[in-house]
Amino acid sequence: MINHVENNAISCSNLSKDFYIIDQYLNWRIVFRDNYLNLESFHALSNVNLNVPKGKFVGILGRNGAGKSTLLRVLAGVYSPTKGIVNVSGEISSLFEMGGLGNNRLTGYGYASRYLQLYGLAKVNRREVIKKIQDFSELGDDFNRPIYTYSSGMKARLYFSTATELQHAIYLVDELLSVGDEHFQAKCWKRLRERFSNGASGILVTHDWSAVLKLCEHSYILEHGRVIAGGSSESIVQKYLQLPIPTKEYAEIITNNQGYCFDSGQDCNIQFNILLKKEISLSVNYSIEIFRPGLGWELVLLNQDFVNIVCKLGLNYCHINIKQLPLAAGEYYLNLFLKSQGDSIELIKLDTRSWTYANGIKFKVNGINANAITVLPWKKRIWSLNDTTHN
Repeated sequence: MINHVENNAISCSNLSKDFYIIDQYLNWRIVFRDNYLNLESFHALSNVNLNVPKGKFVGILGRNGAGKSTLLRVLAGVYSPTKGIVNVSGEISSLFEMGGLGNNRLTGYGYASRYLQLYGLAKVNRREVIKKIQDFSELGDDFNRPIYTYSSGMKARLYFSTATELQHAIYLVDELLSVGDEHFQAKCWKRLRERFSNGASGILVTHDWSAVLKLCEHSYILEHGRVIAGGSSESIVQKYLQLPIPTKEYAEIITNNQGYCFDSGQDCNIQFNILLKKEISLSVNYSIEIFRPGLGWELVLLNQDFVNIVCKLGLNYCHINIKQLPLAAGEYYLNLFLKSQGDSIELIKLDTRSWTYANGIKFKVNGINANAITVLPWKKRIWSLNDTTHN
């Protein structure tokens, strides 16, 4: 059952999809309508509940076989749900199972023209749009050759370029951004961000957690056809990665729970404590990262090497000095890392503060907003018109 609602671009309630397992013997029994037929079924989706707010992209993380692709096909109307309700509000462009228009003897031009025709674009307007599709795909003369002569990468270029040239209300994306070279992938991300900024909504299903962080603020984890977790993409990625929890058996990092706040371009002194519980030699390192929707996590400051520190049993005062903090105003995360100087506990992950462990430290920078992340310090000098030395 598919309904249209106003609050969300897509929502589904108690959505389930079963597939019947049929062998060669059951085929005949189905044909002759065996009244005693008891078909075994596979539960691809079970009681899935999720929402996609208008103007937002939502991520679905899951391993191979989790049911991600089946979910997209049900939401797009390719499969009908076995039970549950799907609510859709807006025109959908599906970036999965591309090439579904049929004849692979169509040229790239013919494919694009048929796609645009299905979406109701008038013939007089198609030629200009098709030229844009050809330019974005970078297929050149191959655009006028049959699709069956294309490599998988060339097909992906054609399908993505065609499906995203027009502004649609909803996009359903299935792993398509992992194809092509780095240059074309960057173009794909840029285009999706443009569609996102113009008010589009969508779902990205993938097992690539970094892709979710680039595009989605909210995400879900799908496992064996069931949604097992939902929340901010940051917290969902943490659950999905299931990184080994650092031990606090030897030492523990103690910081200001409220985070830190400093001024851009000014010296800053980051103070924290290390509680040493067992006599070991420690070294410490730090990094500062920022999350930007549509781009993901970016490392903006990193100390290249771990620094050896002298600690005694109990509480030890530590500080990190950063001269003329070269960060623009904004919200960042401070990460702190401990490791042993020796080999006795080399394989044990010592205490760590990082967003990947859901315990990153908020790091706010005050100052003038700038269209940048880093701000390099420089000294201003006023030259006179007669000054020719410029020393």
